[in-house]
Amino acid sequence: MTKLKEVFSSNTLIEAVLKYIENQYGLKINELNTDKVFDLIYKNHISDLGFDEEVLEVVDRQISDFLFNNESYFFRYPAQLELILNHCKNNLAPTIVSFGSSNGQEAYSISMYLKESGLNPTIVGVDIDEQAVENAKTGIYSPYSLQKLPEKFAKYFSTLDNKKFILADKIKNNVHFYKLNILKDDIGKILPDQKADIVLMNNILIYMNKKTIDYIIEKIANILKPGGILLTTEEEYSIKTFQNFLKSDKTNNCKFYTKPNLEEIAPMEYRELFEIKIDKENTEFDYESLKIKQEETTIEDAKQYFNKDNFLNAIAISYNILKNDPLNDEALIIISESFYKLGFNTEAKKWLKTYLIINSNKEEKIEQYLNLCLKTKDFFEYIRILKKKIALLNKKDDIIRLREILNKVGLNAEELYYNM
Repeated sequence: MTKLKEVFSSNTLIEAVLKYIENQYGLKINELNTDKVFDLIYKNHISDLGFDEEVLEVVDRQISDFLFNNESYFFRYPAQLELILNHCKNNLAPTIVSFGSSNGQEAYSISMYLKESGLNPTIVGVDIDEQAVENAKTGIYSPYSLQKLPEKFAKYFSTLDNKKFILADKIKNNVHFYKLNILKDDIGKILPDQKADIVLMNNILIYMNKKTIDYIIEKIANILKPGGILLTTEEEYSIKTFQNFLKSDKTNNCKFYTKPNLEEIAPMEYRELFEIKIDKENTEFDYESLKIKQEETTIEDAKQYFNKDNFLNAIAISYNILKNDPLNDEALIIISESFYKLGFNTEAKKWLKTYLIINSNKEEKIEQYLNLCLKTKDFFEYIRILKKKIALLNKKDDIIRLREILNKVGLNAEELYYNM
């Protein structure tokens, strides 16, 4: 086996490719992966090339063949399927995401299993391998993929002339596959309401380095709805980072993680922040549609519109001011509050976060952002910013507040004890 240190010292192209896959895909750099990249370079006759776009295209096109295992079969994790069904008993149309969906066996297994119980889920399969995604869309499989298929589900397959099997359209129709890099791409854009009830991440994190694992777990926690669950393999379940964001649980020999519900853990002094209820968050805002009168361009004009509940005009004027003066405190507050009143929570936090960055060392400004996180039920952003406030100001009251919240929902609070 090629020694890792020898590769780095003897071939700068391999070193560059390894660094690229570490940054682009978050993969571990070890001797096994180094050997696979070594083979990729020489089998594709790119060893004499510089580190250019042509090399990157080859790496991107074949990365999954060399570094991931796309081999799978139907009903690989039956205990997870049973848990999913039980979790969905009060939700007949759940949104379920299968990361590392490979050729689609996991996503279609869920579709068949829930179909039998009368559920109508939206299932999203995500994989970094474009060819695997295209294969999944066809729903055509070899006998190997059906080796563990329970007999009662055989009715959903038809035999083709080439001795392969094709899945029925009624199972495929509610499953959608996307090529997506979980490390780089926006996950929410492919989901209804940008949220999921259930996420499966089997045999993904075992390939990743620690920094990437931490980042991905936080992204997954953020797309889960309160009370939503994350399923992983036994090996991945032991990753400690999970418990910084999700509550560990177990039922019927199947381990899983649950996202805490913010409204259940918010301290009583914050209850008044929940008085304004938004049934459904608006996710996209068309800035091109903004129009303002030529004579109404000052911050005072924006304030007047805001006070009259004319939030669109308040946004238009504030946005126009911010194009010329991006650090205008008053405009940032008005545009953020206006977006919140209209139900654009993501936009509200985006603008207020800019305001927070400008005033990052001022306690009252940090609290203002924390309150918006609570109002928009963004539990994980609240925790993240409160941790930063503790690191900045190291106030005992903040440490106690955060520790009580984490302990109450079963998340990891050990790291806070050394601050006391």
